[in-house]
Amino acid sequence: MLPQDILALIHSMLDSMNEYSDLPSLRAVGSLVDKTNDFVLTCLGEVLAMTLPEVDMMRFRLQTNSDFIFYFRFSLAQRTRMINLLRESISRNLHVARLIWLFIVNDPPLSRYPEYKKLFTDGLFCRITCFLVPHGITF
Repeated sequence: MLPQDILALIHSMLDSMNEYSDLPSLRAVGSLVDKTNDFVLTCLGEVLAMTLPEVDMMRFRLQTNSDFIFYFRFSLAQRTRMINLLRESISRNLHVARLIWLFIVNDPPLSRYPEYKKLFTDGLFCRITCFLVPHGITF
């Protein structure tokens, strides 16, 4: 029989392996982040009164090099509108609701794992929310 310390270590390692085996695939979560990005771009286009070709160009740039740099400023009304759209989307948009549930509400939240946390923090929902409310959110 093994000593209790070694048995506890073995059980701890097995629990960790079980926890990681229950996580969703990175590809599925990445797809969810992409769908959420698409929704956030649509909201952004609406708030900034952009034409459809301009929004499609932003969407294309995001999909081809996965980089999005903010080259715009919001007026107070636009900022308020965008915050309200993002807040409402948590309960009304299926993809955003799933994203928030997986990364924040679920126990354990996916934001606890570095690979998943990077997906979330690189997503537009998180980036624009942090841009709009810079001192109110920490991950």
